[in-house]
Amino acid sequence: MFYPKDMDDECISLCTAINSIPNLHTLESCCGHGNHPFRIWFLCHNLGYLHHLLDFIAKSGKSGWMCEAILTSTGALAFMLSHHAMEDFADVGELAGFIICEAEDHL
Repeated sequence: MFYPKDMDDECISLCTAINSIPNLHTLESCCGHGNHPFRIWFLCHNLGYLHHLLDFIAKSGKSGWMCEAILTSTGALAFMLSHHAMEDFADVGELAGFIICEAEDHL
């Protein structure tokens, strides 16, 4: 997976995990830089796979994550995964690893 050079390092593992799920494709991300929520925006081309992502997050035991649907200016439906109280980015890496393992085992 190739990402922009200016991408926040803290987002790479979770973007990779999301992109490992069929029909999900990340668009943009931001670690929040201590001032804003940790956020990843993505497209979902089949809502059944969104269910898998949310189920994997729930099974991980990592709480505080939210997923919001966003209608873009072009009429496309995008999603934003966010965490408003991210203090330890190691949790992001652990979640990413869990999602990748679950996706490999179940998809």
